[in-house]
Amino acid sequence: FPVTIQEFEGKKEKIGRWLSVLKYAHSVFQRNGLPAYLNAQICPELNQSAQEYSELFSQGEIQVRFDVDQEGRMDVQVVNAHGGESVEDQSEGEMKMASLITSFAVRAVAPKTNLLILDEPGDGLDSTSARAFARGLKSVVGKFGTILLTTHNPAILSELSDARLVTVVKQN
Repeated sequence: FPVTIQEFEGKKEKIGRWLSVLKYAHSVFQRNGLPAYLNAQICPELNQSAQEYSELFSQGEIQVRFDVDQEGRMDVQVVNAHGGESVEDQSEGEMKMASLITSFAVRAVAPKTNLLILDEPGDGLDSTSARAFARGLKSVVGKFGTILLTTHNPAILSELSDARLVTVVKQN
């Protein structure tokens, strides 16, 4: 069966494309493949958002950094200007602030919605940190459209006194 050089080159090119797809699929589905790739792709955006929220909520004193470890897993580090070097060295309030920064950073890369619901975000924050968080929250309302927040924290309530408030009083 005679094959022309053009036909042979065409088949060679097609086989080359299939081989590149096969090599790509092999690299993606190996142990450090797709999850590691996706984690690495999302880290820069998470870090940028975490930096923004760190500035808004803690004036940059509590920072969160996202990275990918050797196994391709997401690695999250807390950097505290005044605290210890490990997660275990952080106070309850510092960890709460780091978790708020992390939550807002992850929200930034999630599918967009026009509603944010926060249930007691100031729990564990001292009054200074709670006020800083509330001021930062006021500056991001435009990103979300509507923010529903439940709180018993007087520092947050005082910072949000100009917002629409609904008071619920429990009886019995």
